[in-house]
Amino acid sequence: MNSGYGGSRPMSVDDFLGHSNRSSGGRAKKLGDWKKSDQHDALVWLHTQAPIYALWRHGWKKIELRKDKDTQQQVREVWQDKIVCYESEVVLQNQDWRDRETGVRERPPVLCPHCKMIEWHRALVFSGEVSFTAPAFLFQGDDASKREFLHVGGLYNGFGAKNLTDAQKAEMKAVAPAQGGPIWAKDAWKENQKAKLEYVFTVVNERKPEDGILITVEPNGLGQKVQEVIGKSIKELGREEGNPALNPYAIQWQYDPREGVAFDKQYDATRMGRVKMRPIVEQLIRRTAPPSITYLTDRFNLDKHRANLERHAIPLQSTKGRRIDVPWDSFFEAARREVGSRPQVSVPRDVTPPFDHRSVGAGAGDERDEEKPAEPAGATDDGLFGCDTDGCAGVMRATDIECSVCHRRYDVLAALGHETPKPLPKRSAASPAPAPAADPGKQFGVQASAIESDPNDDIPF
Repeated sequence: MNSGYGGSRPMSVDDFLGHSNRSSGGRAKKLGDWKKSDQHDALVWLHTQAPIYALWRHGWKKIELRKDKDTQQQVREVWQDKIVCYESEVVLQNQDWRDRETGVRERPPVLCPHCKMIEWHRALVFSGEVSFTAPAFLFQGDDASKREFLHVGGLYNGFGAKNLTDAQKAEMKAVAPAQGGPIWAKDAWKENQKAKLEYVFTVVNERKPEDGILITVEPNGLGQKVQEVIGKSIKELGREEGNPALNPYAIQWQYDPREGVAFDKQYDATRMGRVKMRPIVEQLIRRTAPPSITYLTDRFNLDKHRANLERHAIPLQSTKGRRIDVPWDSFFEAARREVGSRPQVSVPRDVTPPFDHRSVGAGAGDERDEEKPAEPAGATDDGLFGCDTDGCAGVMRATDIECSVCHRRYDVLAALGHETPKPLPKRSAASPAPAPAADPGKQFGVQASAIESDPNDDIPF
């Protein structure tokens, strides 16, 4: 089986259509933290061929190897690790809706092991089995003073609840430093493991177009403001003139860094119609293929994530002093069926930086002299099509797999006149598949035992 290591790698249709044997001359950069600039703003052009991706990610943590600037020695540090959720958007959009009597989500998670792990811990608190200030996970590098705890209540954002009682606040404040305390409501976001909506934009920086095509992941707050700009532009200028994919215009992003500013007031976006598009910008956003962002949109590796969860988990004790066994198998069972029984391929990332510090794709110096492939019959003069969904304003090329407006997916190979390959037979046709493991904890059940374990025990992989 092709493992994807060395000189070969599996490719999606997106990767295949943009693949060649030529180097791009450098990897595309990230836009960088423009919020920390002097003016706390950025002036960008959206790439006309790149869709805007909605990205739901959990804010997990991990241990990374880094070189100390002073000693030049390798040190282990705690880093942020954003992981893409397995759940459908409709489940995630409703993750805060719960039955008032039982506390159970109206749309509980069906696939994502991380979401199920969060719900299981919340159920323990709701049933009175565990205190919400009990430590659940510990991450510690070489510097013990920089270790980080995730508490049971922090996983589901219980410390950020608007209706915290005085007794709960006192309990949070009373947590000892050795257990990651005291816990403050203002820092609840640091432990919150619920999937958050972000947007992936492919842009060119008007102030530094020589940087080439840039990738940036921005919070939902800014995404909503960009939606408002495009919506108002279409209303003012018309369906085509107001669409930045057809009629590009610069957009200014702004951030308010002042303390106490409400989350929905931190970001703003404005269409800058008077900023003229320069030739270098036009070349990049209209005639240069955008880089792949699959390194951002791929869901997390199940095997690796389970290893990280078990490695950093702290044995839970019930309020009656008994150990509570975590039903890891039940968290991962549905996702494994979705992915398949084979192990997931994962390139080791022991010394690579987190996703937010990596870049991919073609750089500013990428000059391509390949001939442009001919558009299929029926395309407009500029090779564009309208989305097939009734009432959708999406505009795309024949090589686009998904409509960026309504997210309808298309068979790209068929659109280009190629025969769609027949699906491979299922592995179970060759030999019977093993029966799925029993769910030791039912949906979110709890199994208590008197067995003690060493909290420093590591898993053997």
